[in-house]
Amino acid sequence: MFCDFHTHCCDIPAGQTALISAAVLPAAAPANALYSLELHPWNLPDTFSGLPEVWADQLSRVCAVGEIGLDKCRGPALPVQMAFLRAALHEAQCRDLPVVIHCVRAFPELQMVLREFRISRLLFHGFRGSPEFLQQVRRAGFFTSSARGLPEDLLDCGLETDDGDTALSGLYRSFAADPEKEKRLEENFRRFLKL
Repeated sequence: MFCDFHTHCCDIPAGQTALISAAVLPAAAPANALYSLELHPWNLPDTFSGLPEVWADQLSRVCAVGEIGLDKCRGPALPVQMAFLRAALHEAQCRDLPVVIHCVRAFPELQMVLREFRISRLLFHGFRGSPEFLQQVRRAGFFTSSARGLPEDLLDCGLETDDGDTALSGLYRSFAADPEKEKRLEENFRRFLKL
């Protein structure tokens, strides 16, 4: 089974499963779709006044929280992003949900906030960093997912389509075209989501 660690696309082909990041969940979902409730830093208001009301009802229907995080290049001021991040992490911790993280040029600030919580499963989605940064992210306890390639050992890694045009099957052909790698990616997906 091809597993998409992070996507915003709701049309999941047969033979695949995906963790779909959405700000509002659909009324019905296909059997191969799992949902993550997001507060993307790019879409946050300029001030913090608590989590959106929809979160209270929808958290019981998701298997992860995110995409949430920090972005120094886009979105409201960093303190506002940090307030939303803390509120969302609190909800994830209370429900023992894994968290999908968006982080752009704010890893030290992200680590500072994460130290306030006990979140055991974190996904650094859209990873594009150097091998040295990958080791730093792994030491901090993150799974990583990418649409641009994978490290050779596949430790705690996965493939994602995010909102790109590349089909998941194409990513598997490019980066994981061997049954053992496919099996490892599926195991990582199941371990991250506790499936």
